[in-house]
Amino acid sequence: MSFVAVADLREHTYVSDPLLDSRRLEAKFMCLRDYQVAPDLKVNGLKCDEYILSEASRQQHFPYVHTHLFYIFLELVKNAARASIERAQTENGIQAKVPAISVVVPEDHDMWNRERSVKLADQGTGMNRGVLSKAFCYFFSSVKARPTVADEVGDFDRRVPLAGFGFGLPISRVMARYFQGDIDLNSIPGKGTDVYVYL
Repeated sequence: MSFVAVADLREHTYVSDPLLDSRRLEAKFMCLRDYQVAPDLKVNGLKCDEYILSEASRQQHFPYVHTHLFYIFLELVKNAARASIERAQTENGIQAKVPAISVVVPEDHDMWNRERSVKLADQGTGMNRGVLSKAFCYFFSSVKARPTVADEVGDFDRRVPLAGFGFGLPISRVMARYFQGDIDLNSIPGKGTDVYVYL
C-alpha cells in the first residue's frame, strides 16, 4: 500500500501579499458580522494595503506550505481582533474606535533570509499568567459564551464562529513547529498581547 501526500508548497510565499491581507479581510468580515466593527492592520507602521504596494513587502518571500501559513495567520489575526474589540468596547462603549493590530517584519532582506520572524501585536484585553499558561492547550478558550454542543453552532458553511473552540493556537503552533518554527506569546492583562511567529 502506498500513500500520496499533496501539499501546496509555493516557492514564493509572501508574508504580506496576499497571505496576511487575505487573512485580515476574512477576520474583518467575521468581526463586522459579530461586533459591527473591525480593527485595521498595520505592517511596519503602514496600513496593510500601503505596505503591500511597497518594495519592502516584495523582499519577504520564501518556500513554505501556503495553507499552513493561511491557517496560522488567520487564527492570530482573529484572536487579536477579538481581544482588541472587546477591550475597546468594554472601556469606551459599543461604538468605540478599535486600535489597529500591528505586524512587524524585518525589512532587511539578508536578515529575513537568516531569521524569518513576524511579530503581531494587539492592544486588546491581554491575558493573565493563568490564561497564558493554558493558551496552547487544546479545548481551552478564553471566550465566555462558547458553544458546548454541535447544535449550538448552527450552519458552519454560512456562519463560522470567530472564536471559542480552543484549537486555533495549539494547531497553529503544531504547524509552525512541524517545519522547525514556533509561536510564542507575551501578554500584559488589560494592555494587549504580542505574538511571535518564527518560520
